[in-house]
Amino acid sequence: MQELFEPSFDELAERALLGGMIVEPKLISVALSRGLKEEDFYFEKHRQVYALLKVLYQEYGENWDDVVALELARKEGILLERNFLWVLAEEGATSEVLFESALRIVKEHSTLNRLKEQAIKLLKAKSIEEAQVAREELIAFKEEVLEIEPFERIVSEGIEELKLMMESEKLILGLETGFFELDTLTSGFEPGNLILIGARPGMGKSSFMLSIALNMARKGKRVVVFSLEMSKKQILHRIFSLSSGVPLKNIRMGMITKEDFPKIVEAGLELRRLPVVFDFSPARTTLEIRSIAQLKQADIIFIDYLQLITPPKQYSSRQEEVAAISRSLKLIAKDLNIPVVALVQLSRQTEHRSDKRPTLADIRESGQIEQDADIVMFLYRPEYYKKNPSPEEAGLVEVIVAKNRQGACGTVRLRFDKNTTGFYPCPASYSAYSESPEKEIEESIDF
Repeated sequence: MQELFEPSFDELAERALLGGMIVEPKLISVALSRGLKEEDFYFEKHRQVYALLKVLYQEYGENWDDVVALELARKEGILLERNFLWVLAEEGATSEVLFESALRIVKEHSTLNRLKEQAIKLLKAKSIEEAQVAREELIAFKEEVLEIEPFERIVSEGIEELKLMMESEKLILGLETGFFELDTLTSGFEPGNLILIGARPGMGKSSFMLSIALNMARKGKRVVVFSLEMSKKQILHRIFSLSSGVPLKNIRMGMITKEDFPKIVEAGLELRRLPVVFDFSPARTTLEIRSIAQLKQADIIFIDYLQLITPPKQYSSRQEEVAAISRSLKLIAKDLNIPVVALVQLSRQTEHRSDKRPTLADIRESGQIEQDADIVMFLYRPEYYKKNPSPEEAGLVEVIVAKNRQGACGTVRLRFDKNTTGFYPCPASYSAYSESPEKEIEESIDF
């Protein structure tokens, strides 16, 4: 019985957690997203440090040092010695794995202490009424810890959401891609969804991603793009070409005419006003992606491409690495309640088939990617594989929605401009193109 009244804590885990956030301020956003609170720490001084870190992150983001921290602590009335912050920093868990472990330990001890408090309250009840109240509080606490929402609340929220949809008369529930037929088929990119775009090299998947990103930014959405493969210069050249209409080849080679340069300048002025953030680091972990998305308050994030993300730790196989990355991206989408769009590489199997259209089985390195995704779409350009494409095939690109967890699958046809690598709505003349993969797609519907 005495053990019930003894508090549970791990001082080393608390210090490692705080030290990690001091050394790597981006980890503060991770702690916040996991619901870490001051009361989760057992020691009062640790609670004060965490409260200070939260204010620092809110005021300065990741750009602060110990001098700024101590000055802010003084203003906030928090008594801290500079040496204490240094000691915590030396003990900090700065790797993703160690930080997550320390966070889990601190949260577990906090949960156990709160559970003990509720149990003690039940044991000390002096009447049936007090015991009943304590019991209901204990049940509510368990539901909170296990993140179990009462079905009554879920139903009520669902009805309210349907009412808002009905009143708005909006057909597209998610973020619009800028391609009406694609939005009609998928209902847009919805919050919490992981969307994958796959294609063989040369199909234009990076440009397709950029086209969607720019279309959404022009609608006022805050967009964050992680370009793990292409350099700043390569991205800028593509964006200038997409926005100005000047051929990409001319921009790359510097063959810009006096007539074309004003078009690029005008496009640049428009691009500067868009709420887009590009990250060109060649190596990012999912933890860093999450932190940047939170810091920039992203409405949607794009990643080029999934298999280039740095795994959080070493795994026994590449398949396990990719599976862990895929699962982390899905968790980011759910936790931040935003769509996450990632490009994926496909295997060479398509090159050895008579029908070159990609299928779900062609996603490289892990079947888990397909399982985690809510929407999987592939790009296929018939003219790419033919020496003498027909007039109907020239410039045609099929966007094959091979998986759509919340709806039907199908194919949307767009026009691809080789000069700018831009994607545009398909003219009516393309409807004569009859080579269709509908049968293959219907077999992969996942509800």
